[in-house]
Amino acid sequence: MTAGLLAGLTLLAGCWTVRGRGGAVLSEAEKQAMAQEIAGLRARADRGDAPAARRLGEIYASGEAGDFDYPAALKYSRQAAEGGEPEGYYQLALLYLYGDGVEQSYPEAVRYLELANTPSAWNALGVIAQQGYRGEADLAAAAEWYRRAAEAGLPVAQCNYAACLFSGSGVAADRGAAMEWFEKAWRNGDSTAGEWLGMIYLKGLGVPVDRGKAQEYLQCSGTELEELARRPVNN
Repeated sequence: MTAGLLAGLTLLAGCWTVRGRGGAVLSEAEKQAMAQEIAGLRARADRGDAPAARRLGEIYASGEAGDFDYPAALKYSRQAAEGGEPEGYYQLALLYLYGDGVEQSYPEAVRYLELANTPSAWNALGVIAQQGYRGEADLAAAAEWYRRAAEAGLPVAQCNYAACLFSGSGVAADRGAAMEWFEKAWRNGDSTAGEWLGMIYLKGLGVPVDRGKAQEYLQCSGTELEELARRPVNN
């Protein structure tokens, strides 16, 4: 958790992400329940149900059922998109972004993200711009995409936009506004925002040191907190 924070608080590498990469580990009961859900979704998708196709694409692409099935993810995400589901376009974009089951193509990923035109897609466009996946990084464009998604209520984008404001990445640094966005993201369930807030209060980065708040945000033991406090921000 905190290793990524300590590796560079000026630009959290762990903050600029689109989705996780690991498949789920399921119990036997969970596997059976998932198999039943998939069977029902397939029946609905075969009848042209776009939301069911979207959900199947999500399951197969994320490994939620325990295994990844990218050809199936591509099939159902495309069906969902053609059926008018914006998240279908978003899921197609992620397949092209990571090269999962298709040849990796950032232009195709961007095209599908623009077709999706959702807060999640805006956040992903911010990641692409910030990381320079299509050439040179465009930090100003990244910050603007994050701002747009953050104002639409997406917690991960709220954290990303806060990180831009905190470090002055693509926008004028404004640590007061950054703290407000970090707090909002954390209250909306983004754990990375809590890590940022915890380290900011632990290290006194623009605020008085407050170990009580740091421990609350970091959700760590007192011993772990002491260890973190002794380590440099960049190590």
